[in-house]
Amino acid sequence: MSLSFQEIAMNPRMLVAAGSAVVAAAMSSVVPAVQASSGAISHGAASSVTGTARADRLRGSAGADVIRARGGIDLVLAGAGDDTVFLGPGGSARAPEYGYGQGGDDRMDGGPGADKLAGMSGADRLVGGAGPDHLVGGGDDDVLDGGVGPDYLVPGEGVDVVRGGAGSDTFEVQPDGARDLIRCGPGYDEVLYWDDVDGLDVVADDCEQVLSRVSPLRLGGGQSAARP
Repeated sequence: MSLSFQEIAMNPRMLVAAGSAVVAAAMSSVVPAVQASSGAISHGAASSVTGTARADRLRGSAGADVIRARGGIDLVLAGAGDDTVFLGPGGSARAPEYGYGQGGDDRMDGGPGADKLAGMSGADRLVGGAGPDHLVGGGDDDVLDGGVGPDYLVPGEGVDVVRGGAGSDTFEVQPDGARDLIRCGPGYDEVLYWDDVDGLDVVADDCEQVLSRVSPLRLGGGQSAARP
């Protein structure tokens, strides 16, 4: 079952879980998160949020949260602050919720399974783990680590370090005026530039293909830091 959250009129920062979940309300005090069962309404603090084996929607706060999504196809909204997010066998996470423009230095660990992780502002570390993962960097200096499996990695703005890991990975790169480091790892990997190569990025020799959509550039790895 899918959990639905709604805001309480008397306290717009309180979260309600219509189902079984552990939720945390965005409050200023720090107390452990509370288990809600059989539709009961419970609320905890900003420090700890834990999901269930079902499909959950978990929301953090403006503070430093630890969010554990467990099983199910979960959506995690980490919120502002320096957060740590652990996903279960499959799910998606973004830090913070889209549209708020806040952030922090977040760490998201997808674990095994097909994960979707996205950073926003802040220096984020996204770890896909085993499985086909989709990692998207944000507006600061991020680290993206795909892990084992065929991953899709998109560095954002800032000086990013992107590692594909074992498996046939695809890197989608937009030149942003910052120097990114791209390491592909074992497997047949492809680095795709949507714009012309800006001469700043460093692509390791273990990347089999470096391509540009707007120019006849087609190079092996280790050559894309500058046009020939």
